[in-house]
Amino acid sequence: MTSRPLRIALIKDGEPFPQFIAPWTLRSGNLAVALAERGHDVTWYCSTFMHYEKEFYATLDTTEERPEGYRMRLLHSGGYRRNISPQRYLHHARLGAKVYENLRQSPKPFDLIICCVPIIETALACWLHARAQKIPLILDIQDPWPEVFVTYAPRRYQAFVRGVLAPYFLLAGGLFRRADSVVSCSEGFLEWGQQLAGRDSRQCDRDRVFYHGAHDMVGKIAPCPIVETSGLRSIYAGAISRTYDLEPVLQLALAQAERGDSHHIFLAGQGDKYQALRNQYEQLPNVTFLGWMQRDQVYALAQTCHLGWLPLAEGRDDFLPNKPFEYAALGLAIANSSQGEAGRLIERHQMGFFYKDTAHLISQVPHLMPGQKTLETWRRNGRRFFSTQGDAKVCAGYFADHVENVAAQGGAG
Repeated sequence: MTSRPLRIALIKDGEPFPQFIAPWTLRSGNLAVALAERGHDVTWYCSTFMHYEKEFYATLDTTEERPEGYRMRLLHSGGYRRNISPQRYLHHARLGAKVYENLRQSPKPFDLIICCVPIIETALACWLHARAQKIPLILDIQDPWPEVFVTYAPRRYQAFVRGVLAPYFLLAGGLFRRADSVVSCSEGFLEWGQQLAGRDSRQCDRDRVFYHGAHDMVGKIAPCPIVETSGLRSIYAGAISRTYDLEPVLQLALAQAERGDSHHIFLAGQGDKYQALRNQYEQLPNVTFLGWMQRDQVYALAQTCHLGWLPLAEGRDDFLPNKPFEYAALGLAIANSSQGEAGRLIERHQMGFFYKDTAHLISQVPHLMPGQKTLETWRRNGRRFFSTQGDAKVCAGYFADHVENVAAQGGAG
């Protein structure tokens, strides 16, 4: 582990700016803080375009010194209205070129570069500079780009999409192969990158998984019950989209409403399936559709619940969302439909139960009541997991340790 202060370039676009989501900052913001607290000089490069809002934060290149001790270098690279569009690829290309020029023209040389994937164009810029300066490069896979385009294509078109994107896959694999270390937020994403690159065992020894983690919310936000009920309370918080299958959950609500069971389900979020589900199920007395809510409002409501839903859709078992970490932080047991990495994580730490379909779910949930021993054990296990492995600050600390180790070992760039 290095004992001297490092100059570190951190490249991540699309993550919400920390000034807008504090104190619930995300992966790159948490890492920047962890490194700055250790005395390292961190510059976070991103664009002036805010991905989720589809708005510009600024219309010129600008630099901001953050009160947490690092700086943000925002590069104006255009924007886009749709996530899959020619304008987005043009934005990526412009940002990649600007990142390369900014790294090259930095008044002081960097000791190490951390670049997040996506974006492949910025990863290429970082590799070119790292190679020229003979400094280590860490690639952080936060989404399996461009594999994600194949995954979301209809099954009959997936081979065609993969063929069209073959040059992109070739570039991504080459960058992963040449990086000094590849890290990721999930085992599945890391294995994908290693296999695409053909990284050998020596290279894989320098690769790691660091979870995003979640922030501790218990007791820090005043609870907000919204609906008073003495029975079981459960919540789904997140995108209501094709990544998640809420039909079994709502069929459970229908069956329980007919039986008069005391269980209320809250759905907090929006997405392309939200309105159709609301039109079909909003008449149920034991379901509340809340739409989009501020993060602190969701956490305030979740603190009054006992159970959190992780209803991953079929074919998404390779996906590890952050919900298990957020639910664990809130002390919620987890109802999970995944047999993949998320399901294995929940089972390994005994934080909840698995259901395979609607009938299986309907047979299990009526046995759960507030104060029931099994339910409370799952909740305690979740909090224990959170404190040792799921806390965002703990995760960022592990990541910072790795950055220092890679810097001490050096790299060919």
